[in-house]
Amino acid sequence: MPNFRYRAVTQAGELVAGTIAAPNIAEVERRIEYLRLVPIEDISEEPAAARGSSIFGQRVRGEDVTSFTQDLALLLKAGVRLEQGLELLARDADIGRLKNTVEKVRQDVLAGESFSDALRKHPSAFPATYLSLVRVGESSGTLERILELLARDRQREELLRRKIGDALRYPAFLFFASIFVLVFFLTFVLPQFAGVLKDFNWSSPEYQIVGLFISVMGSEDSAALWTGKGGCLYTKLSADAHISAVIDQVKSEYNKYAAASPFEYYFLDDAFDSLYKAESRLANILTVFTTLSIIIACLGLLGLVTFIAVQKTKEIGVRKVLGASIVSIWNLLSKEYLVLIAVAFLIAAPVAWLLMKTWLQNFAYRTSLDWWIFLATILSTITVALLTVSYQAIKAAIANPIKSLRNE
Repeated sequence: MPNFRYRAVTQAGELVAGTIAAPNIAEVERRIEYLRLVPIEDISEEPAAARGSSIFGQRVRGEDVTSFTQDLALLLKAGVRLEQGLELLARDADIGRLKNTVEKVRQDVLAGESFSDALRKHPSAFPATYLSLVRVGESSGTLERILELLARDRQREELLRRKIGDALRYPAFLFFASIFVLVFFLTFVLPQFAGVLKDFNWSSPEYQIVGLFISVMGSEDSAALWTGKGGCLYTKLSADAHISAVIDQVKSEYNKYAAASPFEYYFLDDAFDSLYKAESRLANILTVFTTLSIIIACLGLLGLVTFIAVQKTKEIGVRKVLGASIVSIWNLLSKEYLVLIAVAFLIAAPVAWLLMKTWLQNFAYRTSLDWWIFLATILSTITVALLTVSYQAIKAAIANPIKSLRNE
C-alpha cells in the first residue's frame, strides 16, 4: 500500500506534517478531514525508495524498545501530545533500529488508529503483554504512568539478563576453548603418534587384542631389563639371511652387555604357533576320527545294503520279470536309507550346533555358525550314502532275474 506525504494545520494553528498509508489520495483526504486538519499543500505520494528505509534482516533490540518507552513516558508526563512525542522520537538516534517502526506507528496514529492498535502491527518489537498494558493505559487515561512502569520493569529485566550473561560468559568461554583444544589435539597432535605396527593379537585367540607398548631404552636400562626383569630383545631377519650366522652374531653382541645371563632365543613364528597348538591338535584329532567314522559308516551301510539285497533277491527278480526298471529297483533299496539319514540329521544337527556354539564362546574372535554349513553337511552325507548304496543297488538291479528265481 503506498504512502502519501502531507502538511496541514491543526485547529490550534500548529503546523503538522507526516505520511499516511492509504490506497488512494481520496482516502488520505478523508482521514485528514476526520482528524480536523486543514491541508496547506497538495498531497503527494512518497517515493518507493523512501518507504524501504529499514535495513533488511536487522532485528529491533530490546534496549531500543525500553529507551523508546522511557522517553515517550517522559514526554507525555511533560504534557506533549502522543503524535508529537512520536514525531520527536522518530528523529531520536537513541532508539536505534526502532526509528522506522516509530515513524510507522506515528503515521497510523495520525490516520485515526489507537496507539495500542498501531503497536500491534509490530509484534517482533512489542510483545503481547506490552500491548495489553498500553491498551489499559489508553482506556484509563494513565498511559504515561503505564509506560513509565513498563520502562522500569524492562530495565530490571535487562539488568538481570546482563548479569546472567556476564556470569555465563566465562564458563562458556572455557567450555568452547576446551572443545577447540580437544579437536585440535585429535586432529593435529594425536596423528603424530600413529602406531608403528598394525594391530595384532600377541596372545591366545581366546582373548581380545589389547594395547602393546614398545619403548626405546638406553643401553644401561636395557641390560637391567634383560637380566633382572625377564625382558627380551626382538630382532628382524631378512628373508635371505643365514640364520645360524645371524644367531652367532647376535649372541656375541649379547655377551658384551649381559655375559652373566645365558643367551636364549626363539623364533616369533614358533611362539605364535604354540598359542594355537591346542586348537591345531584338536582339529587334527577331529579330522582323523571324522574320517574313520565316515569309513566305518560307509562299510556298515554297504554291508547292510548287501544283506538287504540278498534277502530281496526273489522280490527283485519278480519285479524285473514284471517289467520293473533299474531306477525303480534302485529306489526300492535306497529310499529307506534316505529316511534314516534325514532322521539322524534332525537329531544330530541341534546337538552339533549347541556344542560348537558353546566351544566358540571361549574365543574373543570367532566365526559364525551359518545355515549353509548344516545344508552342506546334509547334502554331503546324502551324497556319500547314495554312492555307497548305489553300487550294490545297481548291481542287484542289473542281475539276470532268471538266475535269481532259479536259485530261490
